[in-house]
Amino acid sequence: TIIGIPLIPVAVISLVALLLFGFTVSAGWLGEKLPFLRENKTPLRTVALGGVVLVLVGLIPWIGTVVVVLAAVVAAGATLLSRFGRRVEVAA
Repeated sequence: TIIGIPLIPVAVISLVALLLFGFTVSAGWLGEKLPFLRENKTPLRTVALGGVVLVLVGLIPWIGTVVVVLAAVVAAGATLLSRFGRRVEVAA
């Protein structure tokens, strides 16, 4: 407990950072799928557009919050799995 209690703020900050990262990944994916900004598409514009859509969906009572949190968690999990997931060993 002496070691674990000081690590609680680190765990909370890490979780918040992971959810914000997941929200950003979800916003980027959604911004890519939207039919707006076909020309002059930049990563900043796609993330901003997707973020606006996610925030507007988040304003819907009850369902919007669930959708935004679910999108952030799924995107964060997919990113972590793609980066730190299983490595396929290729036989020589």
